[in-house]
Amino acid sequence: MIRRGVKWGFRSGVLCILQSIGVIKDTALRPTVTTLRTTPKEISELQKILNRSNIVVTTMSLLQRFSDYYLTAISEICDTLIVDEAHHEVK
Repeated sequence: MIRRGVKWGFRSGVLCILQSIGVIKDTALRPTVTTLRTTPKEISELQKILNRSNIVVTTMSLLQRFSDYYLTAISEICDTLIVDEAHHEVK
């Protein structure tokens, strides 16, 4: 649910609002947002996804299942990684 909200916010929500009030020009390009739901079968598939995306939305639980090889690919291709787990309750 959170992933869909983040993707919507970048593709349709916040950017549309900012364009409608003139903060962002109507001609501004929108980011390519990809939701990563499963582990790609091959490293080349992951690299292709990362290279074509401006924003990748996924979960920490999926990233935890990635091999070191996949995590290295992410660190080499992505300049920023933001992990938001704030919706989990601390006990």
